[in-house]
Amino acid sequence: MKKLLGILFLVAVLSGCSNPKSVVIPSNPDEWDTLKPKIEKLNEEEKKLLTQYLMRKAMGSAFGGNSVQAGTTIGDAIKDQEKWLADQKAQEQAEAELKAKVEAQKKQEIDKINKLITVVLTKKEGYSSYGNDITDIGIELAFENKGDKDISGVKGIAHF
Repeated sequence: MKKLLGILFLVAVLSGCSNPKSVVIPSNPDEWDTLKPKIEKLNEEEKKLLTQYLMRKAMGSAFGGNSVQAGTTIGDAIKDQEKWLADQKAQEQAEAELKAKVEAQKKQEIDKINKLITVVLTKKEGYSSYGNDITDIGIELAFENKGDKDISGVKGIAHF
């Protein structure tokens, strides 16, 4: 009898300490509240990752994307969110590298142009047709050729 009580006690303790990461997430977001007791057993980082995953999937399904797949466990969700965050970070880094490369090329081109020609604003005026509102702007530019060849034309954009 004591053995039976001991075994029952051991089973009760083990089931109470079961791994929350093995719990399957319901596909229906309305049923996610049932996960709360298991989520409370996770550490803060895992809670954060799971919350991000569930929010991402809920927003995705709201806009016609993928929702939580049947059979996905809390552990799978945490791993998926970690992978998704790593992919996002890699994409942001690639974008930053491309931006830096483009800006470096742009600076090279500007430096190249600045060695050939200097452009200076010598005069600007505002013209009014309707009282105090300026409807036309006049500008005067001066150009200096620094290169060895003659310049046949200059093309550019003025931003106001």
